[in-house]
Amino acid sequence: MSSHVQKLDRSFIWLNVTQFLGALNDNVFKLLVIFLLVKVLGDDHRASVVATASAIFVLPFLLFSHAAGVLADKVSKRTIIVVAKFLEVAVTILGCFAIAFVKTPAGLYTVLFLLCSHSALFGPSKYGIIPEIVPAEKLSRANSFLEGLTYMAIIIGTFLPSFLLLKVLAGNYLGLGIFCFCVAVVGTICSFGIQKTPAAGSTKGFSPLFLVEIFKTLKETKKDSHLFLAITGSAYFLFLGAFIQQAGLVYGQECLKMGVEESGYLFPIAALGIGIGALLSGKVSGRNIEFGIVPIGAMGLTVSCVAMGLIAPALKPALALIFLIGVSSGLFIVPLNAFIQYRSPNKQRGEILACTNFLSFLGVAVSAGLFFLLNGILKLTAIQCFL
Repeated sequence: MSSHVQKLDRSFIWLNVTQFLGALNDNVFKLLVIFLLVKVLGDDHRASVVATASAIFVLPFLLFSHAAGVLADKVSKRTIIVVAKFLEVAVTILGCFAIAFVKTPAGLYTVLFLLCSHSALFGPSKYGIIPEIVPAEKLSRANSFLEGLTYMAIIIGTFLPSFLLLKVLAGNYLGLGIFCFCVAVVGTICSFGIQKTPAAGSTKGFSPLFLVEIFKTLKETKKDSHLFLAITGSAYFLFLGAFIQQAGLVYGQECLKMGVEESGYLFPIAALGIGIGALLSGKVSGRNIEFGIVPIGAMGLTVSCVAMGLIAPALKPALALIFLIGVSSGLFIVPLNAFIQYRSPNKQRGEILACTNFLSFLGVAVSAGLFFLLNGILKLTAIQCFL
């Protein structure tokens, strides 16, 4: 029995490492595209480049999440994860080619779309495999680690391009593309450490009318009001988090007088906050899924956003508030995701997680449109956007 538990623990560690590297790569390449296009097109196009890249980043999740969920209920989730990582390697090779020889908005946006398409395939299996390799009483703790590392990867991915381009690569964007390729290769190797899992055995077919199917799934989950509220809460979190990330990038430039690349330096402290918040959530929840933590996280996000808009811009207060945003994020999202995994029926888990993914990234897409409206068209400052 003990060796079996150790095997599960090792498998979950490899899943964590694989997920961390994938989330890191997605965000590093997204910032690579933004920085390079702002450099090529000029600062006047900053708002449109940020909004366009953010919208393209989420489009594959809207288009392919349902199909990925259906596939996750048909095929071994571990097999899907390994295949997705090989696709990531192929796409990063294309990315290096686009940076070296193409250097056009269309070429770079296409590679970003393909990289995020691989992540859309990966998503339902990544979360759906957790209840298959982790005992039910460890779900909260497992999610606290996975969420903490995932959002830490996202924020580090926002910071790392600035550091590498300014301090290591001397502005060599192809070098940053090669870095993304190397991360993809390491992630692929790590995915083989995840234990093999059986297929869930769903017989549901694919449908081109995925919006109808997503609506049906969401309608079905409304029969379980707690599950439905957890799904919509998770989607709201992604909307708010994406908006805060975009506003933070512009805040660094407008209010703290940082360059477009230096503005990424604001976010390592948020990575620490998210990790602490997620681990704290897992610690408080223990063997249960503790919903009482969610409104505490929501209040922390509210207070920190208001404070970002009211306190005079300065580096130290901004870092303190971004840290609070991170801690609040970890407290907010961990119980919701753990509950969605726990409550979803085994043969529908992939589909329900895909529905959650779709709604979450629809929130991210709406946040990109809202940020472009407020900052790009209405010319609101980053401070006003936070408020």
